[in-house]
Amino acid sequence: MPSNNQQKFEWSWIHPRYWLSWIGVATLTLIAYLPERCYKGLSIVLTFLCKPFLKNRWRIAYQNLNACFPKNSPERNQQLTQESICSTILGYFESIRSWLRPLEPYKSRVHIEGLEHVDAALKTGKGVI
Repeated sequence: MPSNNQQKFEWSWIHPRYWLSWIGVATLTLIAYLPERCYKGLSIVLTFLCKPFLKNRWRIAYQNLNACFPKNSPERNQQLTQESICSTILGYFESIRSWLRPLEPYKSRVHIEGLEHVDAALKTGKGVI
């Protein structure tokens, strides 16, 4: 195994039994490289497409919202359920993007305040979360 923790390619990995895994990896990689503006629309579409397959999850989310917001109308809680599922799917897309894309384009958008405190704690040997 090379020293940089990358596994050496083996020809056995292209055996047909792994094809479904490779299709999944390719699909996730394509999703990761979609333009950022596509994620919201795709999450809305998938929200409606997955509803018949995830009826139990929708029911649980709806019941939880009814318990938390009993004064809301059933229509409002149904809307909140839909928005919650959509946000969850959007979060999955953002996780895929963060795992499979380089971080350099995003570093210019981020400013961390108080990083000197983290560096100081690390220099003293203290753990940092």
